[in-house]
Amino acid sequence: MADPGDTIQILSSQAHTEGDIFVGKDVTIAGFGTDTTTIQADANPGTATVPVFAIVGGVTVTIQSLKIQYGGGLYGGGVKILDGHLVLDDVYLTENKATIYGGGVYVPIGCSLEIIDGWIWGNEAGNRGAGIFNEGTTEIGGAFITQNTIPLGSSGDTYGGGIFNSGALTLRFVYMSGNAVGGFPLEDAAGGAIYHEGTELVVEDSRISSNEVDGGQFNRGGGLYLDSSVPVTISRTKISANEASDGGGVYLDQGDLSLVDCWIDQNMASGSGGGLYLFHSGPSAVSIIHSTVSRNQAYLGGGIAVGYDGSTRIVNSTFSGNSATGDAGGLWFTASNNASIASVTITDNTADFDGDGFGSGGGIVIATGGHVNMRNTILADNHDDSPFPSPIAFDCVGTIQSQGHNLVRSLGYPLPWCTIEGDTTGNISGTDPVLITLADNGGPTLTHALDPASPAIDAADPAGCVDPMGAPLPADQRHGVRQDRCDMGAYEVGASFGLIFGDGFESGDTSAWTSVTGG
Repeated sequence: MADPGDTIQILSSQAHTEGDIFVGKDVTIAGFGTDTTTIQADANPGTATVPVFAIVGGVTVTIQSLKIQYGGGLYGGGVKILDGHLVLDDVYLTENKATIYGGGVYVPIGCSLEIIDGWIWGNEAGNRGAGIFNEGTTEIGGAFITQNTIPLGSSGDTYGGGIFNSGALTLRFVYMSGNAVGGFPLEDAAGGAIYHEGTELVVEDSRISSNEVDGGQFNRGGGLYLDSSVPVTISRTKISANEASDGGGVYLDQGDLSLVDCWIDQNMASGSGGGLYLFHSGPSAVSIIHSTVSRNQAYLGGGIAVGYDGSTRIVNSTFSGNSATGDAGGLWFTASNNASIASVTITDNTADFDGDGFGSGGGIVIATGGHVNMRNTILADNHDDSPFPSPIAFDCVGTIQSQGHNLVRSLGYPLPWCTIEGDTTGNISGTDPVLITLADNGGPTLTHALDPASPAIDAADPAGCVDPMGAPLPADQRHGVRQDRCDMGAYEVGASFGLIFGDGFESGDTSAWTSVTGG
């Protein structure tokens, strides 16, 4: 009989078959590695009607260095937390199945889960959270969450192939891939990797790739579906190759969202918003900062589609190589939007990618009545593949509210599709910005460097680059310190990366600093 605080060491290398193992004391259950120690509710996958473990009594339990498989039941096929706190440390949680919620783990309100260097793989749920269902508090670090599935044809609304979150969720150094949400034809399906409607979501230094939503009447958020009144922060994260009808990478239904140092790449939507679909209403706000949105595809808004009246700020970012079979290869803004773009490069995006003559606006499309402010930005060398005799709108459609120092190469052919209003001081039109191909030029995301012959060099506001709120932008997209007169767009020629402190603190007197040696 174990006492609170004890470690229960599982010595056998043979799979231990037992279900409904109730743990009601503060203990550690330890194996000898995921390849050696296995605990399963049944000898075969998909047949168990009870979970492997159940945590009860408000205890704190650590399970480490073992595999949990072949559990079942209505909730929490692998582990069901009824009352307590669970730490999974180097645990392989695989091929568990819940009829309703939480194929791998079920975390109710008032309970918590911490995952350290684990693998949540190949679990299944009927409605929500095939990998993890969280209503409590979950923190995950250094884990793989892959191949978890809500099957196609599942009845009712189906949400969260990897994780369903209606509580507080933090992900750091997490890889999510191959998770999928199927659906019933008349129901909703959303959130291939993550469905979030909770009190907190923070994603840092992670990768969310090759997840999908397939089936359902409304099919949204191949990577992430976000619907929360609490701000969501995603930083230093790549969101790529995800698929859904709307919002291939990210679908924002409501709430504030901050994307910083992110790469949104090669996502696909058959409807709107290949990279991102933003359907947030005021006063919700979205900020896209130091990020790259590239090679995404959709019918409308290949890179991003903004579908409602919440505010959208895009700063020190790049939109490149996105495509739409209809309108807006790069960015699409609805008539009710409120958007601001500062120090951004928008290039090499394509509208009417299928060349059927139904589509325009390679770079940006602003619906009649829409409001988009733009400053210190390059909008050039985008494409409209509409065949002759269709009119061509390479770079823009609609009305741009200029705040000065923009380079817009084409307003349309043979007649202008685009109007520039407002402060046109320092604007350049009809000129090649001489951009170099999208590449790793330093920093966390890809950028288009400026050729030495580019007219965008030293052509931004002489008073300095500022964000849409008027605050100074001392660095470019790569976090390189800008020169005395900054360049147009997201890239600064000659930017300095030599400082330890991004605000230049060390540029003062450092004679009293402690000597530092070593690598």
